[in-house]
Amino acid sequence: GEGKETCKHADDSEQEEEEAALAILLARMEKTETQVENLHRRLLEAEKELQSNKANDIPWRRIKRCPVSADEVETEDSKDTDINGEEEYQLPKDIYTVISAWKFLSRPFVIALMVTAVQILLLTLLLVDQLGTSDDTSLRVFPANVPIIVHISQGLAIIIAIMGQDDLRIAIEGYFDGIPTRFQGEKTFQEMNQPQWNFSCFIRFLQGLLSVVAAFVLAIQSETVFDVLLNFLGVRFVSELDDLAFLLSDLGYLGEQCLKASKCISEVKFQQDNHNK
Repeated sequence: GEGKETCKHADDSEQEEEEAALAILLARMEKTETQVENLHRRLLEAEKELQSNKANDIPWRRIKRCPVSADEVETEDSKDTDINGEEEYQLPKDIYTVISAWKFLSRPFVIALMVTAVQILLLTLLLVDQLGTSDDTSLRVFPANVPIIVHISQGLAIIIAIMGQDDLRIAIEGYFDGIPTRFQGEKTFQEMNQPQWNFSCFIRFLQGLLSVVAAFVLAIQSETVFDVLLNFLGVRFVSELDDLAFLLSDLGYLGEQCLKASKCISEVKFQQDNHNK
């Protein structure tokens, strides 16, 4: 009996030692996890600081076509020090910015032009098909005897189409604000010019206008709520092909040159004389 009791006490003692060792191990693991988290946080902070310092090292340059005065003699880099941080802004991250800011007839420029051509062509064909005359030369605009809920959905779809069409607003603002005068980023932006800028604003406005008109025509010609939503989503998809193309470019699916263009456009900052964004 005494032997069994001794064995029992020995087992209890070993179990207590194991539990104590396990507790110590868990405490050390928690301490190690905390240290790893602190180290990870410090690394992230250091990386952000490094990126900030790197961005600050990039000089601001004036766009060659936008001198301060007619008598200004531009240097090779056209560096500019008259900078106000509150006036910095970025251009929209889409294909139209590639057309307005990237090198003329480069691969990114040509691909961007092809995407916008597809957009405008699809919207034009859609309108021609919907507004084409029938045998009796009458236009089928308003369907007869549709429920009130269809009219409500038509009105909502038209309102959303107009309010959600950013390309119209951006094109008008871009045209009247004019081309930026200085930038911080890739030197390629130094070659931006007014004709290319205005052309980009024009095709952006045209695409936005066609999208709104197409959404309006399809909405008022729909006979069910499902048709209203389906037609609205179809026009919306076509109008956002430029954003989709820019995303594919940013992911590298359109080649190295397009990847570089999208990255540079995403990072570059602009300012404009006598203008506050």
